Amino acid sequence: MVVILCVVVNIIVASLIHRFRWKIRYWYYVGHSNDTTSNDYTALDNSLRCSRFKYDIYLAYEEDAREFVLETLKPKLIEFEYVVFVHDDILDGLPLCNVLTKSIHASRVVVFVLSNGSRQSLEWKIAAHITNEESNHRGKPISLAMFYNSDSTQGLPENLQLLRLDAFIDYPINGSDWEITAFWEDLKTKVNAIDKTAL
Repeated sequence: MVVILCVVVNIIVASLIHRFRWKIRYWYYVGHSNDTTSNDYTALDNSLRCSRFKYDIYLAYEEDAREFVLETLKPKLIEFEYVVFVHDDILDGLPLCNVLTKSIHASRVVVFVLSNGSRQSLEWKIAAHITNEESNHRGKPISLAMFYNSDSTQGLPENLQLLRLDAFIDYPINGSDWEITAFWEDLKTKVNAIDKTAL
């Protein structure tokens, strides 16, 4: 009888851990950040406590959109004086989940660049889940989807798939100069609108 009870309790605990694995992972990595030194003093330049966000925009993208993101999108956002974090900023050898969690936690807005890629990479899955958890934690939407040569929302965080139509923006690949200028202004407006949403 005791053995059966132990097996049932283990199954229940395992199913709860599996059900809430992303919340557990999120809180583990956010809670165990390395902002403190060995004497429990906090380094001001590494801390997010003084300035809440280190990055203005976190860009999540698949490999087929890499050239567009690094050569067009990121330089334009930097020109607009945004501090941008992309996957290429991750140093080799660092734990991927830890870096992505901290980067999304330290970003005001997460922009998902939707291309024709499969959206099955580990980076994409982690970014989607952690963005959803961070959005729930802040109590407001923090993400925006930008269509670049794609029209599918597969692989996006749940809050983007199910809610706001204003959270999507379409890049005019073969657009005129006027359309591209309007796109950049619309992107700035949407990023600023997400940033200024009340908590």
